[in-house]
Amino acid sequence: MKNLLMAFAMLFGSAALADSVDVKSFNYDGTSEIANLLLNTEKTRTEYRQVRVPATCYRTTYRRQCHTEGRQCRTRCDRDRRNCRQVCTGGRRVCRDVPIRTPYTCYRYENRPYEVHDYDVITNATLNFDSSEVDGGADETFEVRVQGEADDLSVLDSKNYAVILKNKDRSEIRRTGLKEVNVSYDISFVKTKRMNEVLSAGIQNVVYRNGILKFSVGKNFNTQEFTQNIQIYRWRRFGTDPVLLNKDISENEMEVTANGDQSIVSIDLRNLGITLPSKMRVIMKTSYNLGTGVLLNKNLKTEASANWIFR
Repeated sequence: MKNLLMAFAMLFGSAALADSVDVKSFNYDGTSEIANLLLNTEKTRTEYRQVRVPATCYRTTYRRQCHTEGRQCRTRCDRDRRNCRQVCTGGRRVCRDVPIRTPYTCYRYENRPYEVHDYDVITNATLNFDSSEVDGGADETFEVRVQGEADDLSVLDSKNYAVILKNKDRSEIRRTGLKEVNVSYDISFVKTKRMNEVLSAGIQNVVYRNGILKFSVGKNFNTQEFTQNIQIYRWRRFGTDPVLLNKDISENEMEVTANGDQSIVSIDLRNLGITLPSKMRVIMKTSYNLGTGVLLNKNLKTEASANWIFR
């Protein structure tokens, strides 16, 4: 029982001394260019110590076993064979000591991890906002979470803007018992209306004829903000389709025309540097071009795709 209590104490002690967490938030309404948040946490390190724990050991004991060897037995019956009995004669008694493994409680030592305080962490988080596309309706709540010295940025968005982390810079200074961390996030905004106009309806009206692939996406599709990717596979009824092309189509490799609420995209697949098979699978994927940025919104549609087989 004493060892069991010690194990529980070590377990909960380790949990209590794990890297601490601090969370700070800031609500962006479109009027701020910068926000500064200060977070304080504690970094721990893992050490080990030997703990005496119960175990099961075995000792070998011997038990004497005896049996009769060489004994001969036969069945003897009366004349009418109603009453029969077994009659044995001869034989000798043989005894030997048989080893037996007997379990017993013993103790062993094992290394157990536990957390100890290593140093304190002060994190200065700076949020830099590019508000050039914000013209009202912004209600984005940014949350900076630091555990130990690891930082993370997230957003609870208004659904009016795509929130993009364009760049992140981090520097740190270590002193005795303290680490100072400076982290800055460069954040930009794109109106989700522009994305939805192009992507919400998906890819439609797919037609392939004489090497020309045509399809439609939403209005205002342009190659400055969106990427058009084409993948071409040699189609097989069974097995894996080998890939022949996986390419982002440049502006001069496609023709885009406006047609009401649609943008008609036309691509001559014969000009993409491959020999087109008679049977092929073509995957079209239209994506908003984030560049090197990271989208912070959750559940925001940033691409549309279609998968067609032509034969």
